[in-house]
Amino acid sequence: LGRLVDNYLREAHMMSTWGKKELPRVDYAGSFFKNTICKNYQDVNKVNQKRLEILSDLFNKERQRWGNTVWSLYNAMTHWATHNVNNKA
Repeated sequence: LGRLVDNYLREAHMMSTWGKKELPRVDYAGSFFKNTICKNYQDVNKVNQKRLEILSDLFNKERQRWGNTVWSLYNAMTHWATHNVNNKA
């Protein structure tokens, strides 16, 4: 149980810094999405455009509230992964 609490506290501390950590560029989130969860693994030169649009919209909503931060990026991905956003695209 002690290790569980230690892990939780470590993760909580790390996440608490994300709201202050600015992304390196304004277009960073889009590039990040294209190269990770929007990548088409059957054809690596293609991007799942519908998923990219959904994630970009979610990120823009988060960015309005939290700024262009790691926290906004994390929240957008978490929202997409845990909610039925247009059947996930």
